[in-house]
Amino acid sequence: MIEACVGDGPTATHNICVDVPPEYTRVDVFLLLDTSQSMDDVVNALANAFAEVSNELIARRIDVNVGLGEYQSWDASGTRYRRLVDIAPPPQPRQALQGN
Repeated sequence: MIEACVGDGPTATHNICVDVPPEYTRVDVFLLLDTSQSMDDVVNALANAFAEVSNELIARRIDVNVGLGEYQSWDASGTRYRRLVDIAPPPQPRQALQGN
């Protein structure tokens, strides 16, 4: 119940129904990308689209935390996988993809 006074004079009491949106749905996502040279176009497209995907998730009330790793079939050091960004709120994966 809300009571409101507007200027001098009598008060009015009104019952008001308020729809309270549900809490955000929490989701953790870890992306493992093949960063070999043959996948450059795909990785660049993902980096460019990440902000749009992030905005869409926010609009749908999805609280997403994202981590990022890379996979290569051959690496001079013998490493095939490495974690670039721990699971955290965006935009860190986009920055990592762009080398910032």
